Amino acid sequence: MAEHRMAGRTVIITGGSSGIGAAMVARFAQQDAFVLIADLKAPTSEGLVRLLDDGQAAFVRTDVSNEASIADCVAQALQASGRIDCLINNAGVFDPTPDTVGIVAADADRLFRILLLGPMLMARQVIPVMRRQGGGAIINTTSVTGVAPSGGSAVYGPLKAGLIHWTRCAALELARDKIRVNAVCPGGVLTPMIMPAFEIEPDDVSALAQASEAMGATQPLGRIGTPDDIASAALYLASDEASWVTGQNLVVDGGWTLAPGRGQ
Repeated sequence: MAEHRMAGRTVIITGGSSGIGAAMVARFAQQDAFVLIADLKAPTSEGLVRLLDDGQAAFVRTDVSNEASIADCVAQALQASGRIDCLINNAGVFDPTPDTVGIVAADADRLFRILLLGPMLMARQVIPVMRRQGGGAIINTTSVTGVAPSGGSAVYGPLKAGLIHWTRCAALELARDKIRVNAVCPGGVLTPMIMPAFEIEPDDVSALAQASEAMGATQPLGRIGTPDDIASAALYLASDEASWVTGQNLVVDGGWTLAPGRGQ
């Protein structure tokens, strides 16, 4: 693996305070990027706080469903480093809607604004910056529920499918500007966002172990995914090693989409 491949670059990661986003922050910082953590909640883990203290990262309270908040986030990124080389649209929210009959319009609208419109609005703000710089990378965190129906995600899955399609549309639109647009598509990763689906608390070690084992059993590769698995894929898509890759949805799921739910 090339060392320091993000040196001198600035990366905005939405939803970067926990879960997959926090792993992305750590991984990009290891490669010497300056990382702006855009989230509603400030980082609390020791590792992220250390990055903030060392000046390798900054936190901007950001609501990706709010245009003024997005504009402020991008302005603060430019003030901090003068450039934006990569945007990772990772912010997400749990969808409690199991079926179409249970859809609540207000809840569905909130999910739409965070999961699909939010990435579009974030991109709208960074595209002019990347054009002036001569290029950049935009990465969207999608989901296997946007690739294969899960049977329990009436709104989340279709919105992620929309995000996958928008990734392709934006990639074609922005190719002439040398702005690459890709997606990383996580499979079964037990993060704080989806723990409500298992009705477990983040500090319940026994319940977490049981849920991890159950999720791992549904993966052909026989284990649950980790946030770092997804962060590694995002780093590749952001790096020069992927300079000829655009419009792709890189699935990182232990093989789940090959045969959903069958496992080993």
